[in-house]
Amino acid sequence: MTKPASTPAALPALVDSVDDVHHDIRIIRLRPTGGPFAWAAGQYMELTFAGFQPRPYSIGSAPHSGLPEFHIRRAGINGVSQHVANTVKPGDTVVLRGPFGDAGIIPGDTMPLLLVAGGMGLPPMKAMIDDALHRNDTRRMTLYWGTRTPEEMYLMDYFTQLAAGNAHFKFVPVIGGEVSKEIVNEGNLAGMRLYLAGPPPMIHASVTAALKNGAQINLIHSDDVPTLNLFRNPGP
Repeated sequence: MTKPASTPAALPALVDSVDDVHHDIRIIRLRPTGGPFAWAAGQYMELTFAGFQPRPYSIGSAPHSGLPEFHIRRAGINGVSQHVANTVKPGDTVVLRGPFGDAGIIPGDTMPLLLVAGGMGLPPMKAMIDDALHRNDTRRMTLYWGTRTPEEMYLMDYFTQLAAGNAHFKFVPVIGGEVSKEIVNEGNLAGMRLYLAGPPPMIHASVTAALKNGAQINLIHSDDVPTLNLFRNPGP
């Protein structure tokens, strides 16, 4: 994630709720206390917990929810993610900075959407899908979500139920495989807008596969700008 040159002012917030959705993953919802706050689905923020350096996290909720939520996975030892996983509780203070990023749904756009997430790249996709469905967006939307194990697919039921209730939304879980090898099942991707989030190698492989199947690079979006630039500005 690359921050823009101008950095928004810090905004104090309180932890509103904490959900343990997996033994390594927590969803925390924050309630800003420093004034009005708005974001667009697909954006991310910097979170600063007391005693730790700021870290960027994607917002996993749509703006109409009122509370930004963050899906945080335990990683490393004695780091901020470990702190969130083990210690953070409702009422704790957090400092927000942002939002950042411009890889969200384009207002007025009507192109079919292909959303591809690897592991913890899911939150911005969830936000965009929730936002689109809330706005009664009826264009075709497909989410491919890849995880290493069934247990890591912590929102399987959530997306399965969304797909059951919305004929224009399709959910394809990819467990233990490569998402890039599965999206080719969508057929010719010409005229589709793609959103990708996850580890850079997954994004690179998915963009490669998508371009081979008719996707247009100007219709592929991700906050992983360095990876996309490899395709936008190929070397000699």
